[in-house]
Amino acid sequence: MSELIRWSDIFLTGVDEMDSQHRTLVDMINHVYELLEKGKH
Repeated sequence: MSELIRWSDIFLTGVDEMDSQHRTLVDMINHVYELLEKGKH
């Protein structure tokens, strides 16, 4: 999988719900990035 953003614990806020949402957001961004990269070929 192509990654635009690599998740790191440095992004953690210490608020479990927010951290989970941020992780999901990073995963979604990376998925869209991967689809865009595949579309270029």
